Amino acid sequence: MRKFIGTDLIIVYHKFKNSLPEDFRKELEASLIKAAKGDYVRNVKADYSNISIVSSFLQDYVGHTFDLQIIKKAGLNKAKEILSNFQRYNT
Repeated sequence: MRKFIGTDLIIVYHKFKNSLPEDFRKELEASLIKAAKGDYVRNVKADYSNISIVSSFLQDYVGHTFDLQIIKKAGLNKAKEILSNFQRYNT
């Protein structure tokens, strides 16, 4: 659930961050970081396709947005693994 809620929070954050009250925005940012770090620790494998795509996006977005290099790198690496699997199996 963390991945799916995290991506919903990304949509809210990305679209409305400039119009949210500051205290709410900060809590939202903390929640996004916590979700990405938890996802990083769980480390779902790239061949679990739907979940790994969401995981890669969550980690990459949060890593880039909040300058979390390890999280950003993990998201990008997972995306590369997903692409490699797609190219290997053509599906």
